[in-house]
Amino acid sequence: MTELIQLTTRELRANAAAQHTIAEELAAESGAHVELTSMLDALGPVFADLRDAGRMLLDQRASCYQQLAAIHGDLSDKLTHAAQEWERADGDAASRLRTFHERP
Repeated sequence: MTELIQLTTRELRANAAAQHTIAEELAAESGAHVELTSMLDALGPVFADLRDAGRMLLDQRASCYQQLAAIHGDLSDKLTHAAQEWERADGDAASRLRTFHERP
């Protein structure tokens, strides 16, 4: 049995805004490891391997956050587009119904 999906463009836009906010937070977080980098830089030469491994992990972390930010940003764009298309389709359908109703 199929279920009726009910949503409004307001909900689509609210979700798009939430995804946009998440994307911005993830993008900001991707570069927020300055403090950790400073701690790694403070390690002496004995811990050079640890420092290098830590930097590599921080770079991977930043890359993951950037990828997630891009995914959430894309989802935000698609939700906004879906809301616009939904409203356009509703407007077109309303026009066709008016035209049909106004026929003699």
